[in-house]
Amino acid sequence: MLEVIGLSAEAELIYERLLDGGPATAGELATATCLSDQQVRKALHDLAERGLTRHTSESPICYTAVDPDVVLDILLLRREEEIKRARVRASQLSERFRLAAARQDPSQLVEVVTGREAVLEWSLNIVRSARKELRGLDKPPYATRQFGGTATSLVQPGATVRTIYEQAAVETRGGITGDIAEGARLGEQDRVLPHLPTKLIIADDRIAIIPLQAAPDVLESAAVIHPSALLEAIAAMFEALWRVALPLDLAWSGAADANQPSQEDRHILALLTTGLPDDAIARQLGLSDRTYQRRMRSLMERAEARTRFQLARQAARRGWLSDPVEPPPETRPHRSTTAGR
Repeated sequence: MLEVIGLSAEAELIYERLLDGGPATAGELATATCLSDQQVRKALHDLAERGLTRHTSESPICYTAVDPDVVLDILLLRREEEIKRARVRASQLSERFRLAAARQDPSQLVEVVTGREAVLEWSLNIVRSARKELRGLDKPPYATRQFGGTATSLVQPGATVRTIYEQAAVETRGGITGDIAEGARLGEQDRVLPHLPTKLIIADDRIAIIPLQAAPDVLESAAVIHPSALLEAIAAMFEALWRVALPLDLAWSGAADANQPSQEDRHILALLTTGLPDDAIARQLGLSDRTYQRRMRSLMERAEARTRFQLARQAARRGWLSDPVEPPPETRPHRSTTAGR
């Protein structure tokens, strides 16, 4: 745990022994910790350098732990300052990179990545790099290795995530019970369209990755797009699709009052707006056909609707679904993405 201030596991073990057992010689510490004499000497040197131990001048030399309350706080504050300076430096280097990219040869603004593992590694790195916003288009088919629900932990805290799913992806990726729902629970903003032109990941307005083939069975090649007019066009395409896509509201956690539908009913309505057939929706929710039809009849009666289309319209009018034209906030809690498999 103290590696953050540059201490090895051996040094931490020696320090804990001194805290618990009181003053001790190097030999006693080696016996108590089962470390070699060389490891103990190195650990004691590192601890003394950081002010965490002191020793007597008489022979044999005994070592004593210094109260960690003051010393560790000072060391941690010092490391925090170093990290702040490193972040400032990283921002400066990023700005230099962007300026250099603007002047570089046009052929260097697009990198072609080949090989499934290389494409996956690039995709993961782009997800990790997003500081403000991650945007994605998601559609089947999928490669064998995916990073759907697990990508939640990769996006930096505070980054907004928006994903548009192709209708077939909602069923393929598990919808209510799969990683789409997991991302929604963690703050991902999801929408759906019947068809998407491609898969896509965009990190901030800085970098994007897009398959070279329109509908690959396996992602064997992709183009990495750096800041350029092409990147701006790709981002504009995403925003145009976002405006016409329907919200996929799977993160709602409970009804506000008795007049609102239950969580499961809202899940039915959310999937209904994606255009999934009844049998696919029932399968997503783990409902029998009879139970599903009963729930649908109940919803239609409450909404005074005679058709699925009327039910979706009434649900939106009554506030049971999100407004599909509502512009996304500039900031939204962290995070997840399932885009770009």
